[in-house]
Amino acid sequence: MIELGLTLNAEKTKIVDLRYGKEGFDFLRFHHRQKKSLRYKKRYTLKFPKKNAVKKVMQRIKAITSNRKLLKLSMPEIIKQ
Repeated sequence: MIELGLTLNAEKTKIVDLRYGKEGFDFLRFHHRQKKSLRYKKRYTLKFPKKNAVKKVMQRIKAITSNRKLLKLSMPEIIKQ
């Protein structure tokens, strides 16, 4: 086994109980959570982007599309930008 020399950050490290879907954890810009399927009675791990990441993307889109000069461009040109 190769030693990587990694250490855990005590402030960020916590134990989370995923069984009931009330808690989750953030890892690599995604929020992970488990949810029980009502139909199949199995647990599935869901992952979705963190709220901050979605907010940044929305701000970037708004900054690009709020420019009045884009009204003259075609849709493919706007998407290219």
